[in-house]
Amino acid sequence: DGLKQLHGLGEKDEAAYQLPLKEGRSLFSNKFGDSLLVYGYDLTKLTGGDILREAARGVDRLQSLIEGNGHSRFVLMIFPDKLSVYAPMLKDRTLAPASLIPTLAQLNPSQVRLDLAFRRALEKPVVDLYLPNDTHVGFEGYRIAAQTLTNHLIANGMAKYH
Repeated sequence: DGLKQLHGLGEKDEAAYQLPLKEGRSLFSNKFGDSLLVYGYDLTKLTGGDILREAARGVDRLQSLIEGNGHSRFVLMIFPDKLSVYAPMLKDRTLAPASLIPTLAQLNPSQVRLDLAFRRALEKPVVDLYLPNDTHVGFEGYRIAAQTLTNHLIANGMAKYH
């Protein structure tokens, strides 16, 4: 919290911030390819305690509803937020709150780990995994998500490759 205050970030901060990436990292196609554009509220998001427990209960309820007919299968795939994905690439990693996804994956082991697929893509590195000027994934992010989900469905016998 102290570092966030040093950077002038409040709890309900809706402004956008450019966070510098580690030296030699250019992960975006715009002229600010060596920095990450995020909203202030991404820096102050809560990821533990009651929020985590409520998220896990919500996933369980949703899975029960979907699989309640005895035929449908539930697949959880969460698109990670931009800051969580790029956190290891930041010069100051302390600005990135922990992600809920790893803990939810422990509670729901069949979850499609898109966060891990995105991290592997950044290690290559894939440019514009997320849009440079937005918080949404770009073309490459959607391509990786589709491939990751397809692989999961095939590996778990829910789809066949022809």
